[in-house]
Amino acid sequence: MDWIIFILGLLPYTLEIYFLSFALRYKKPQLADTIRRPFVSVHVPIHKEPPHIVINTLKSLSDQDYKNYEVLALVNNTPQIDLRKPIKDFCQEKSSILRYYHIQTSGYKGGTLNKAIHLSDPKTEIISVVDSDYQVSKDFIKKGVSYFEGNTAIVQFPQDYRDFPDTVFFKAMYISYRYFFAVIMRMCHVLGAVAFMGTVGFIRSDAIKKAGNWSEKVLTEDSEAGLRIVLRGFKGKYVDESIGKGLMPLSFFSCRQQRFRWAYGNAQTLIKHFFALTFGKELSFKQKIAFWIQNTAWHTPLIISLSLTFFSYLNYLFSHFGAGLLTGFLISRVYSFLWLYRKIDKLSIYESILGLIFYLSLFFPMSYAPMRVLIPYKVSFYRTPKIKQRESAKYFGEIFMLFLTLLLFLVSIKEGKWINVYTCTLSIIFFACFFWIVKKGRSSMLP
Repeated sequence: MDWIIFILGLLPYTLEIYFLSFALRYKKPQLADTIRRPFVSVHVPIHKEPPHIVINTLKSLSDQDYKNYEVLALVNNTPQIDLRKPIKDFCQEKSSILRYYHIQTSGYKGGTLNKAIHLSDPKTEIISVVDSDYQVSKDFIKKGVSYFEGNTAIVQFPQDYRDFPDTVFFKAMYISYRYFFAVIMRMCHVLGAVAFMGTVGFIRSDAIKKAGNWSEKVLTEDSEAGLRIVLRGFKGKYVDESIGKGLMPLSFFSCRQQRFRWAYGNAQTLIKHFFALTFGKELSFKQKIAFWIQNTAWHTPLIISLSLTFFSYLNYLFSHFGAGLLTGFLISRVYSFLWLYRKIDKLSIYESILGLIFYLSLFFPMSYAPMRVLIPYKVSFYRTPKIKQRESAKYFGEIFMLFLTLLLFLVSIKEGKWINVYTCTLSIIFFACFFWIVKKGRSSMLP
């Protein structure tokens, strides 16, 4: 019976491994047979951002090889005049394309994007969202609209990054970020489960309106809206071609906070649409699995597995299920990083291991956020800093978890509960990745 429970813990990730392999079947979408030139409204949310970075983004957007478009500079909830005025002045210089708005909104980023829908030109057919730190290619809009045909409502390009230091730390971060778009999004395209990813993407104006606009309660309003659009019968395309690059977090702590936001928002999405993703008839079985995998890509079962190990003192079967979950998760990630990802992006073993280490190092926000979402107390939206600033990097969660894991490890050895020892041993892998990455990150911050 013990091993049956262990195998039950393995099953979700065994299924995940099978579906992740669909990424290998990805083929870049073909351009639409008839290329139209619909009116495009590009929305750039800007919240307390450095003006020079925003202006570079707006420059790249104002010089597009496309005529039928506008760019809305949406400076929201930013009382500092010194942050607003340079952006406003630049928009006035390019007034034929750029439209500046200083607005007050609530409801996370979704509130700003909903405001933008009403501020857009009435003839808008396609909306594009671009983060304020992205610099896009000259043919960004031209390429984006070229993939719309039939009931296609979403065209998503991969997020990409520029101007990061040539160090092991930032290389590991970059490879870890790219994993989602190289593997998860390719799988989603093949299985008809492409959602919107927040930046360098295009979405039909009528589709987002029919789906109920952007959520103002979900932290990842982009992917949640994309799911609602697919539930409405629309389709999405993922074009794995870099046409814009932004800025990565400048420190491990910033990346950790950002990862919490993603993991928390995706957990909100799963709870909100649990019935549709489990029992609903709007999606096929393959689509449901793809959306589950997409929205758990930033989750780990570490806290759950350790909690089940602790509660094994109530029922020993708990520990076997927790051990199965953690084992399945690690096997799935080793397979997807060291085999799938390597094959798709032609990575070396060293590069794929670097990416995996960085991914595992973020275990705390990725395992805590899905549990935190169950507490009915609002969390704040963390804006990833775009310039170096002093941060109070405290890792109380990781240290507390390490202390409890070592304590449980010693107690389990003393009492001869070897399945608990096994789970604790697997957990040490995450802590080792965390300490190594933090050390590399600190050395990267040195002058």
